[in-house]
Amino acid sequence: MSEAESEEPERSHRDRDPFEEHHVRHLLTENSRLERSLSELRLGIDSHSIVAFTDPQGVILEVNDKFVEISQYSREELIGAPQSIVNSGHHPDAFFADMWRTITRGRIWQGTICNQAKDGTEYWVATTIVPMLDGEGRIERHLSIRTDVTLLHSAEVGVRRLAYSDPLTGLPNRVRMLGYLSASASGESAEGGPSVYVTAESDDLLMINDTFGFPAGDRFLRRIADALNGLHAADEGDGRGDGSAPDAAALPSLGHRLELVARVGSAAFGAVFSGFDDDDEAKAEAEMAVLAERIRELLEGVVVGELGVGVQPVIRVSYVPYRPGGELDGADVFTRAEIARRHGRRARRGEPSAPTAFEQSMVDEVRERAELVRDLRRCVAEQRLRLHLQPVVTADRQVIGYEALVRWADEKRGLLAPADFIPLAERTGLIIEIGDWVLDEACRILAAWARCAETRERTISVNVSERQLRSGVLVESVRAALLRHGAPPERLKLEVTESELHSDLERSVQILAELRAEHVQISLDDFGTGYSSLSHLNRLPVQQLKIDRSFVTEITGGITNMAIVAAIVHLARLMRLSVVAEGVETEEQFDALVSLGVDAFQGFLFGHPAPLEV
Repeated sequence: MSEAESEEPERSHRDRDPFEEHHVRHLLTENSRLERSLSELRLGIDSHSIVAFTDPQGVILEVNDKFVEISQYSREELIGAPQSIVNSGHHPDAFFADMWRTITRGRIWQGTICNQAKDGTEYWVATTIVPMLDGEGRIERHLSIRTDVTLLHSAEVGVRRLAYSDPLTGLPNRVRMLGYLSASASGESAEGGPSVYVTAESDDLLMINDTFGFPAGDRFLRRIADALNGLHAADEGDGRGDGSAPDAAALPSLGHRLELVARVGSAAFGAVFSGFDDDDEAKAEAEMAVLAERIRELLEGVVVGELGVGVQPVIRVSYVPYRPGGELDGADVFTRAEIARRHGRRARRGEPSAPTAFEQSMVDEVRERAELVRDLRRCVAEQRLRLHLQPVVTADRQVIGYEALVRWADEKRGLLAPADFIPLAERTGLIIEIGDWVLDEACRILAAWARCAETRERTISVNVSERQLRSGVLVESVRAALLRHGAPPERLKLEVTESELHSDLERSVQILAELRAEHVQISLDDFGTGYSSLSHLNRLPVQQLKIDRSFVTEITGGITNMAIVAAIVHLARLMRLSVVAEGVETEEQFDALVSLGVDAFQGFLFGHPAPLEV
């Protein structure tokens, strides 16, 4: 090589553009920075995420340390193994089929997977699988990035358990039952054929809580839950779980499947059964009735076992047949069972009863009651109530007063008696407004009578409900009505029943004492049918006893009722109280009562309730 040739590279280096040299240095610096960033990124991902590369068939090609740590397999065991080595079996085949359809099309798949470590421990991972393509667009391998979310999944399971299960009994709760019924009634979770939803409620829980305390009530509910869960064992022909065989006499043995049992109320449980005869509807319904009765017997046995043979258990059982894919949805089934259960409770409160099958007439009754409440509210607002007065007479048939009885003048139903709407008014709270109206109208009439010599001594008796007594405003309502019309307070009588007073005797005595301070008279209605107690009667500021019509009706039929009425009169004399007999309909009853010394009389014999123009 000549000297000139050896100096050419040196001249090229000296002659290089300064900008070009700066650009090369910048590229080298940037490349170094990118390599450092990639290293830091790889370190961050490796410390947090599980990373693996697999070939297009799912064979593992490369894993990071986090994969080795969590899976508990060595790197040598993982490399070359199929990705399914960590499959837990938790997911159905369709889950992975959907995943493979996505990634084989070159699209990114994301989801949460339950994997299994080498020791059998399950762990949950939020997974992203990215297909890596070669220069020609073919899938060369897959990059899987997973994040351990086991703790998050456990928290979600816990929240879901709280949302769908009863913490006391461990059974599913009402929300879970409603969800199941929705799926079952739509045909999503049943094989077809009739199913039945059975509910059972115990009347004994309140008594247990009050008598023995809430821990005893909780044990009682768990006993019922265990008994109903035992139906699973009986249905499968297994033991109870403690090695003992189910009681064949108590548990259903009809071959029907118990799909779900849940606690659906404070003392109410629900269960869904399937597997009834699909060809004979009458036979299926007969089997359902037998099943419901056996559940009632089973739970009554639980009550006796908990409280002893001296207890008469009351279990309300209702049931609703339905066909998956039929006209009823889950909410319909649940609501109908609740209607049937409440219907049985109203019909036989406190008494043993056979299971109640839902009937369409129950819905019609509920709708009619709802319409009645709606119309009653409108009636009260529009002041379409009417006051009828029934005379109260002496032994010589002289009118000394009246009992005020409210009537509802309805456009569609005509004139309704108190029995047709007062119970509804009690339940809805409308009785407060109705009671205020009756008080006001009675005081208006008394004020008008006070201006006439022939009527100024007459009294008007007004019935007071328990709601009014407990409202806390009764005294003010009475005082305001008297003041508004200028009515003489000593001519106003308030009638209260014994049962209304005993729920809170101290408060009742205080309210009645305040009313007496206003010179209002107090009458104890239906005397002899409530929870009579001489010590309580002695404390109540009452001036009159009203003998219940049940004694009056039978007074001429034997000596027993005569003796009871005579005893009431004698007691009243000792306590300086007057006595009124109500429900007098015949001359024989009237003569008998007069002979016993009754002071005043009321009934159809002397006049029906009627409006009086004042």
